[in-house]
Amino acid sequence: MSLDDLSINAKVKAKIAADDQLDVFDINVDTEDGIVYLRGIVDTLDSRDRVSELAWDVDGVEDVVNEVIVR
Repeated sequence: MSLDDLSINAKVKAKIAADDQLDVFDINVDTEDGIVYLRGIVDTLDSRDRVSELAWDVDGVEDVVNEVIVR
């Protein structure tokens, strides 16, 4: 993982943790070559969509692969 990927990863995690619209604590974020991979479980489709929105809002993100499951 490059320094850019580490920075992107940290920023995406921080945005997810700080977002008051989300009540999720089990989202895994991995970044490789600017591509953010989101994995985990949420309660609603809105929450699944929101984690993607937050990831896209980070500078340097080239793509988002949302593998989050709605339970």
